[in-house]
Amino acid sequence: MKKKEAQKIIDASIASMKKSIVTRKAGFHSNDSVLLAKSTDEKTVELQKASDDLYLMSKICRKPVKELKLYKSFIGKFGGRSELAKAMNLSTMADFVPTSLSNDIVQLIEIERKVANLFNAITMPTSPFQIPANRGRQTAYLIGEGADATKSDITDGKITFTASKIATASDVTYELDEDAIQATLPLIKSEIAMAQAVGEEASLVRGCSDNSIESDNTTASDVRRAVASGLIKSAIVASSTRDMSTFTAENLLAMRGDMGKYGVRPSELAWIASVKTLNKLMLVKDASGNLLFATADKYGAPTNTTGSVGKVFGSDVIASEQMREDLTATGTYDGVTTTYTGLLLVNKRCFLRGIKRGLLIETDRNVLNQTHTIVATQRQDFQKLYGTDKVISYGVKIS
Repeated sequence: MKKKEAQKIIDASIASMKKSIVTRKAGFHSNDSVLLAKSTDEKTVELQKASDDLYLMSKICRKPVKELKLYKSFIGKFGGRSELAKAMNLSTMADFVPTSLSNDIVQLIEIERKVANLFNAITMPTSPFQIPANRGRQTAYLIGEGADATKSDITDGKITFTASKIATASDVTYELDEDAIQATLPLIKSEIAMAQAVGEEASLVRGCSDNSIESDNTTASDVRRAVASGLIKSAIVASSTRDMSTFTAENLLAMRGDMGKYGVRPSELAWIASVKTLNKLMLVKDASGNLLFATADKYGAPTNTTGSVGKVFGSDVIASEQMREDLTATGTYDGVTTTYTGLLLVNKRCFLRGIKRGLLIETDRNVLNQTHTIVATQRQDFQKLYGTDKVISYGVKIS
């Protein structure tokens, strides 16, 4: 398959992903278009939140939706809204029963996502799912009138996405009645979103199928093993590390230089820093004594939508708690030398997230300890697109 065809497959899948966020396995109903819509309309957002509350309450209390006290409040508020019923192809809102989570809780996770939102995502129709591998960017040529275009390299390799399941679980005691559970629903939704986002970020940044880069990654259930080769491992495998013990503007630019053509466009790059490294970035100066770090007010970008806390050399800076501060001089963790931290510079276009299934919430009744267990899961993978090319740089030995 030609490189151009490979890119068309990726672009088409990304476009499809942006149009629809999948929140459950299958069985889409007529009202999904309203519930899954990414909307700024107050009425739609209000409905989505109320729908999620009903769905979660039904799961936790193990009752049909229409038997909940909360349902009576829902009908009292939305029962007369004929325009909503019409938008969801219902006769009346009394026919409405949520069967999945809406876009509202998906957006809660999106808010918590910092690193994941840097990268494009495609929908995985199956797992495993293969796309053609790229050998690098296409090359443009000048051609004469009616002449054939010169082809870029043909790729015969494949990139395989294999979805892993990221799960979080929590208990709610039997002793909480429906009113008490209703009062805690915002906290429950927030905790689910945070836990899923943190687990996802750990797998993207520190993902590794064994303990070769972090000696404490020893169990099969460790969320870091959800991704076989996260950003740090990708940099180490590509021998794309740089000693940053001398933390200067020149060495930061050298990290970009290590990436060659993949480090040319600042808009394609992102710095991923620990808190300690972020503090150093905010203080580093150029040869004229000017601070390099530009805060959001200097370039007019809203940080609450991008996750960026600033820019260095025109590229976004993301602070991540998954960037450890107890590393060896080579940027790995061995539990012995715990002196250093690191800094990643990544080309965002050169990695791709594969989404097999978005967030699914299930509950189970635990009679032994008198609790309801709430389990949230999503299935996804993360892959580097450009083989052995140095599309990422890892600054190490930062103290």
